[in-house]
Parts: sequence; structure tokens; C-alpha cells
Amino acid sequence: MQDILATLPKTLSATRDPAELSRFTQQSVDFISSSPIAIVKPAELETLRELVLWANENNCPLVPLSSSTGASGRGQSTSSARPAIIVDLSGMKRIINVDERDGIAVIEAGVTFPEFDLALKSHGMRSFKPLLPRRNKSVLTSYLDREPITSPHDHWDSQDPLGGLQVVFGSGEAFRTGTAAIGGSLEEQLRKGSRQMMAVGPGVTDFLRVIQGSQGTLGIVAWASAYCEPIPALEKSFFVGSDDIASLIELAYRVLWRRQGGQMFIVNNVQLAMICGRDKSAFDALVGRLPRWALYVNLTSPDYFAQDRMSFLEADLIADAAALGLSAVDKLAGCSAGEIGDQQNDLPALHYKDRPLGAHRDVFFLTQLDQAPKFVREVTSLTDANGLAADSVGFYLQPRIQGVNCHFEMTFPFAPSDGVSATKIAALAQLAARRIADAGGFFSRPHGPWSDIAFGKDRSIQRYLRMTKQLFDPNEILSPGKLCF
Repeated sequence: MQDILATLPKTLSATRDPAELSRFTQQSVDFISSSPIAIVKPAELETLRELVLWANENNCPLVPLSSSTGASGRGQSTSSARPAIIVDLSGMKRIINVDERDGIAVIEAGVTFPEFDLALKSHGMRSFKPLLPRRNKSVLTSYLDREPITSPHDHWDSQDPLGGLQVVFGSGEAFRTGTAAIGGSLEEQLRKGSRQMMAVGPGVTDFLRVIQGSQGTLGIVAWASAYCEPIPALEKSFFVGSDDIASLIELAYRVLWRRQGGQMFIVNNVQLAMICGRDKSAFDALVGRLPRWALYVNLTSPDYFAQDRMSFLEADLIADAAALGLSAVDKLAGCSAGEIGDQQNDLPALHYKDRPLGAHRDVFFLTQLDQAPKFVREVTSLTDANGLAADSVGFYLQPRIQGVNCHFEMTFPFAPSDGVSATKIAALAQLAARRIADAGGFFSRPHGPWSDIAFGKDRSIQRYLRMTKQLFDPNEILSPGKLCF
């Protein structure tokens, strides 16, 4: 396979350095990724398209990746059923345009959240983020994988915050979606004042819905437009703690109904201790002192009448909490609500889930917020039966799309040097995924070993997905072996 690299176009260069390749090789208890044969770093759209066309001619698999550190902790993010070339897009870091009037920016695939926020700050804006992403996380990778943002009132559709984008399908065809598909190059569109604000299009087609969640199996995105939020004139954060998750869910619904703005989520004491405890000793101290559950609410005010707005937002939150016998406070067990916002705006060097033991395993799915207690009971009974302490599992509930549904996530911390624990946690996570699927949880982002569980619930869809794969990637060169392909 390596011999075919000699046929690469002169505009492309491949890296075979063992140290570089090792960053993209994942070994796990439930999968072993094929070692990549090389890494190619396209610098622009044309070289990316040239690489995809070459791969089709030479039947060489490609695995696209945008984050700078290689393999992530999600599992199978860089794996392939066959030895493949890693398409490293982390060097494509242009922030092509920022428009504060429309609240939108156009960025390339390698731009990370800190880089994006730095560019947005001078325009009075910041990015929509998931909860404390890794510092080196590609913004577009996060959005394309539908990672939930922490601002449910700004989330109107599962596609948000993406607009139009430029993709190279597996066939080698370069294609623009949404209002990016109007005539002229991107630069010409921007000069004329056009903005790539709509995801739907051209016409009534909606290719973004097909591309999102496909994990690089249909196309490779070079750039996209993304909506941003204005930096508020005032913001204030609160915790509402309780040992009863049902009361916090009811309060969350009331906050969502009021459209109070800012960020909001529910976590258990383990997840909150991971967020606020900067090391293992701080984590251990917090877990025992925090209430079992906490609702985090961040209130924001714009420039106009900022203090007046903050006053009535705060009064409504306090009144709604009191009606349920709860209290809104700025600190819980010494954990500051404002610190979460500080971390969101300046992401920590070490991912928060790795603070307790050094590594973690996640299981996440979609449900409705009022169904969350059922899944908490399912997982708790499973962990109890397998001898895992109650304070060893983090729960995170993120309302999405104005509260229409909810991202439910479990985090199992473990020590990477402890092979027994890693194996036990991997098996337990898989058992939890199967139990959740049987109880009605929806795996909209089935990574790695969950694919069989997710697609096993509706095998009829596989035929249509394979037809889609044939349309966009007829030679099956993109990320072979992922999802149901």
C-alpha cells in the first residue's frame, strides 16, 4: 500500500514519521484501529479535492481528522477497517470572514475554539460551545458531530449553529450547501455582501442533514459558516442544588419556557466535581459535599437596559426556584457558578473529565428531559450490580432545541494505567448502552461499538444509508468500517 504513495500528486506530500503516525493509532479494549500508512495535510480546497480524486483512482481509504492532537478519547474517531491515509485538516486555520451584524463567521476545518474566540472577541462575539470541549477541539468537527451546545434557547434546529458549507464528497465532487451554493466563489460572495446563513439548499435539498453525524463517511468539509453569540454586557451564573432530580427538571422547564437566555444544564455531584475540582484531591473533596444534583443557569443581558434586564431575570429565577422549594445560589460547597463561565471562555489545558483519574469513557444519547430519571435508575441499577460505587459515574443532562429533547451523557472515569479498570469500564459502558437502547434511548451519534446497537434497532434504515453512501462515496474510500458501512 505504501508504494502507491509515490503516485501522489506533487501538490501533496505524505508523512510516514512513526512518531506522527502513532498519534493517529488508537488501541482500546474494544477495538484496535489499523495503523495509518501515512498522513497528508491538505492546505486548501483544491489540494483536498485532488487527494480525494487520487484516492478514488488508487482505491486508497481516507480518514479525515481536524483536531490537532490526533486520536481523541471518543473511540474509533481515527480508526478504519483498512489501512488508510489520515487526512489531517488541523492546518487549515483560516478564519475567512466575521460579520458581527449578522452574527456569523466563515472558518476552515482546523480552527479550534480558543482560536475562534480570539478572532471573534474584537467583533464583540464568542462561539457557541459544548460543555468545556478540549482546547484543541476543531469547531467544525464539534458542530458536524452535533455535539450539544450549552445554550438551549439559542438552539432552534439540530443543524445549529451551522449555516452553509463547502464539502468534498467521497466521489471527489466539490459541493457547497445552503446559501453558500449561490453563484460565484466564496470570496466573490463575501465582497458582494452575501452571507452563507442558510443551511438548506440549493433549492429544497438539505445535504447538511445528511453530512452531519456521518463521521467522515460521506464527505470532507473544508469550510463552513457558523453562527456566533454577542458577548453580553452582563452575565450572572447560579446553581440550584437538590437531592431530587425531578424538581430540577421542573425548574429547567420553567427557565426554558421563559426563554431567559444564557447557558443551562443539569449535572450530578460527580460531574460537577469534575468541572470544579482542578485535580484529584479537589475532586474527592467536592464529591462528598455537593448535593446529588445541580442545575446550572447562566443569565445574560445585552447592552440596552442591561441592569434592568438582569434584575428581572434574576428575580424570575429566584421566584421559580422558591415555588419548588429550591434556592438559587452563586456557590455550592465552595464551587463557584461563575467559575464555570470562566472555564467556558478560557478552556483548561486538561480536559475536565480526565481530572479525577486521567482517562474516561462516555456514553451519550438523546431522550426527553422528563424521561431522564428513568435512565438514571437504569444506569444506577447496572452500576450497583457490577460493584461500581455511586460516586464513580458522572451524569450530564443538556436540554437541546428550546428543550424539545435532551442530550443525556454518562462519564466513567478510570486510570489509563489500570488495564483491569479500563476493561471493566469498557464492558460496563457497552452494557449501559444496550440497556439504554432497550429502554428507549436514541443513539443519534453512534460512535464505535454502539453502531451495532443503534442500527440493530432499525435494520431497515441500513439499506437506505448504504444507498446514500453509494451516491456520495461510490468507491467507499472515506472512513471504511464506520457506522453501518
